[in-house]
Amino acid sequence: MKRVLGAALLALAAAAPQAQAHDFWVEPSAFIVQPGDSLRIRLLVGEKLKGEGVPRPAVGDYRQFSLHAGGEVRGVPGRAGADPAGLLRVPAGPSRTPIIVFHSRSIPIEIDPATFTRYLKEEGLDAIVEQRASKSQSEKPGREIYTRDAKSLLAVGDQQEPGDRVIGLPLELVAERNPYRMRPGDELTVRLLYQGRPLAGALVVGQGRTRPGETVSMRSGPDGRATLKLADAGFWLVKAVHMVPAADPAEADWVSEWASLTFELPASPRP
Repeated sequence: MKRVLGAALLALAAAAPQAQAHDFWVEPSAFIVQPGDSLRIRLLVGEKLKGEGVPRPAVGDYRQFSLHAGGEVRGVPGRAGADPAGLLRVPAGPSRTPIIVFHSRSIPIEIDPATFTRYLKEEGLDAIVEQRASKSQSEKPGREIYTRDAKSLLAVGDQQEPGDRVIGLPLELVAERNPYRMRPGDELTVRLLYQGRPLAGALVVGQGRTRPGETVSMRSGPDGRATLKLADAGFWLVKAVHMVPAADPAEADWVSEWASLTFELPASPRP
């Protein structure tokens, strides 16, 4: 019964970003922490960084909800149906930058034509708009299967290690600078990888909570890199979407991966 409930909660909450609020992200109760600190981990959906909590799905209804730290991977504890979705204690001792990862299962959804076209344009998926038009599908509902690939970076103590690294998600954003050693106004270059390879031409968007209605964006280059100027200190979300035709038209027309990366930009660089 719990597993059925967890699947239903995740499907409803995770479907909301497609139809109404596009974004999904992982947000801990603190980003700059000390060894031994306890954190509440929320899964959020929303727009303009105003999010609603996604209850934790049951085991088997997500692919990964874990903490990568010190060369180890451990599951984020929590109770199915709960919000916050997870609770964890920051590992003690020297370690590489902890990264919280949530990888959802694939979720089918059908969206009315106008809403589907609107969100494709908002997410920079112009090629899909053109393909739908060429196939006379613009007035047909969007039948899609999508997956969430979310990461969140922490800073522990006076860490000296580089911040981000490749985890191996299907669509993954990787920060090439440690944001906790940056200052407001600095530029952050991220790499966008699809199935482990650089993805060119995708729209990479950054949003800061200080000015949630404003975004910075850039199309990824041939090497998958995009550079964003982060104007303000505080919470940041970087995101990207990639969509391809579905292998089985009986199941869906499109398959998409939604990547997100969250962190806090300090007012002044850490040591």
